[in-house]
Order: sequence, then C-alpha cells, then structure tokens
Amino acid sequence: MRKVLLVVQVAAAAFCQRESRETCEYTWCGAAIGCCVGRCLTPVERWGQLVVNGTRLQSSRTGETVQLVGMSFFWTNPHWHGGEFFNDGVVAELASWPGLSLIRAPVGVERPYGYLYDPDENLGRLRALMDACIARGLYCVIDWHSYEADLYVAESVNFFDIVAREYGSYPNVIFEIFNEPDPMVGERERTWSDDVKPYAEAALAAVRRHSSNVAIVGTPWWCQKLDPVLEDPLDDAVNILYSVHFYAAWQGHDKIKDDIAAVAPVLPLFVSEFGHGCPHIACDVVPSRSASWIDLLDKYAISWANWAVFDKANNSNALLLPGGGYRTRAGDWDGAGADFTQGGLLTRSLIARNYGNDVDLVPR
Repeated sequence: MRKVLLVVQVAAAAFCQRESRETCEYTWCGAAIGCCVGRCLTPVERWGQLVVNGTRLQSSRTGETVQLVGMSFFWTNPHWHGGEFFNDGVVAELASWPGLSLIRAPVGVERPYGYLYDPDENLGRLRALMDACIARGLYCVIDWHSYEADLYVAESVNFFDIVAREYGSYPNVIFEIFNEPDPMVGERERTWSDDVKPYAEAALAAVRRHSSNVAIVGTPWWCQKLDPVLEDPLDDAVNILYSVHFYAAWQGHDKIKDDIAAVAPVLPLFVSEFGHGCPHIACDVVPSRSASWIDLLDKYAISWANWAVFDKANNSNALLLPGGGYRTRAGDWDGAGADFTQGGLLTRSLIARNYGNDVDLVPR
C-alpha cells in the first residue's frame, strides 16, 4: 500500500510542478496522499506588466516570452452589429475559454455613429469592456479603429490623452493607435514616412505622458506593408509593436506570410486583427489555411486577435450565428458550439491549442 501511495504522490507532485509552470498556481497538501489545491492564475497574474524585448513580447514578472491570443470585438459604433456585445457577460464567457488571454476593443472613429460624432456612447462601451477585462485579469487592446487617423491628429491625441490617463497604469492595457492606414489620401498614396509615422509620433506622445505600456502602431496599406517601416522605424521604439493584418481564406494575402517570415526576426510584430474568411466579401472558411497562418505566428511567438465578436448573417468572419438575440449578446453561449459559426468553432480550437503549452520559439 505504501508503494502505491508513493507512486501517486510522485505523479501528483509532477502534475503540480507542470501546472504551476503553465497556467495554475498550486500548493502541496495531504499527509497520506498527494494532491494539488489552489486556483488558476489569470493571464495578467501570470505575466504581469508586458514589455517589448528585441522582437518579442516579454513578461516583466517571469522574463518569459509571451504570445497573447484571443478575440477582437466589432466596432463600438451604436446601431451596428457588434456594439451590444461590449458587456461584462461576454467578457466573462470569453475569459472561461482555455488559452484566451487577449481582448481587443475597437473604438469606431468615423461615420456612422463613430467617436468623432458620438464620443460619449463609444467611450462608454469601451469603458465597459476595459473594466470587465481588468476585473478578469485579461490583457486588452484599446484600438483606435480608423483608416485615416492622420487626418484628425488633434482628436486622436485628445482620445489617447483621455484613455491613457484613465487606464495607462493598469498592466492589462495595450494601446493600438491606428487600426489600418488606408493606402490613399485623396488622390495620392498615404506613405509611412510622410503620413503614418508623424501621426504615430504625436499619438504616442499623448500615451507616453501617462503610460509606458506596450503600444501597437499600424503599418501602411491596411497593415500589409512592412518594408517602409523596416527602412524608417520609429526613433523612439521602446515598447512598440508593429501591426500586421490578414484574412486567411483570401489568397491575395498569401504574400504577407513571406513578409512576416522575413521581418519577424528583426521587427516586433503583433497581428491585432485576422479573419478566417475574406475582407469585405463573403467566402468560405478553409480551416487548413487558417491553421497554416497560426502555425507561422506560433513559430515567431506573434500575438494575435481574431476578428470578430459579432453575429452578422452571411459573414464568414463573425464569431456567432445570427438569431441568438439578447441571450448571445449577453454572453450566454452554448458550450457545445451551437451558437458558433464555422469560423467561431475554429477560433475556439486554435485558442485552446495554446492552453498549457510552451511557446515553440525559433532562434533569435
């Protein structure tokens, strides 16, 4: 009998050691037989304040490389398809998903009903989401969801002055200062050096008055062109990541894979938005294509957020099927998957891949 107890104790101790290294904090108990007791750490409890070290996101608490994975919400704009999901119930549901560590909060800026036209409503939805993320120990990106933020620098600077003053002291918070720079300004090309970079410097200055937290900077052509940034990076790049966006089923984005592989060893990247389908048009989700993209991001420990938490019909990038009404918009989702689109089920599976697994890194 003693031999059996010893074997069980050794096995339990090994389990405790493995789990405490991953996502849970356990203590040893039991005089006759070993057991693990305790609770799982939230992502912020585990990693604490994040910093950018070289090309990697890193925990200042443990020193380990961090790859955040999770969901982007839809625009905050009132009367759209996703604004009703900005609530505590939805965050509570997402926080229960094994492996999920990240929420992205896109603040709609332009028409219709964006922040420039209804700041109180949009800021209220952002605050609801931020407060829920902080309460549950998730990392949360405040995303200035604009295609032409450089055309209203003063308004952008004012926004980041407000949110950085309010949330900049929390380790949970990451600032995304320009969602997707549109390729064109009127009849001319919007360039990194002449348009996006000067805007980024002004917006970052507003953030840095209140916070040294990690910030994400949008890159040219809807976050698809990295070469201009590589040639002319920000002068003050402390705790800066550069964003890349793609849609996995869209073959026109395949070249971005090569760009990521080429740039990731020298430039810190963050995929703040990707979809399983196509941008702006309906198309079929191809799980093998999505998995191939995530394999690439895992290789370089690049964090990612899937687009998006909404329930619009006939949209391959929606997380949820239409028809759930108030129930699903309050976060009451069927655990067996009946409320999810094909892409939603795929996202949940890809997020769970990261649960309890060390990040497989490539050499620096």
